[in-house]
Amino acid sequence: GRDLKGTKSNPKNLRTAPQSKDQTLTKGNLALSKNVENRKPVRVVRGYKLNSPYAPAEGYRYDGLYTVEKYWKAIGFSGFVVYKFALKRCSEQAPSPWLDELQ
Repeated sequence: GRDLKGTKSNPKNLRTAPQSKDQTLTKGNLALSKNVENRKPVRVVRGYKLNSPYAPAEGYRYDGLYTVEKYWKAIGFSGFVVYKFALKRCSEQAPSPWLDELQ
């Protein structure tokens, strides 16, 4: 969760603002957790701001369908509860778009 309050002179960047409370298993987290049982694939779109070798150099990129294998609670950088999800790329798709970018 994020504290969305800010002022005009000191607005909060929702991407970089520190976490201010525990995450709950609601909304997007709840939907992803249900996919562990129902095995429905989810579409993954990666953004350039992601600190990962799999992120595109710029813009956003559709990376295909993934199944949610498991999820768990962990303590985040700010000391609050976060939910983490393990995703596995579905087979029978075109090659991963990031394979070309890693070479």
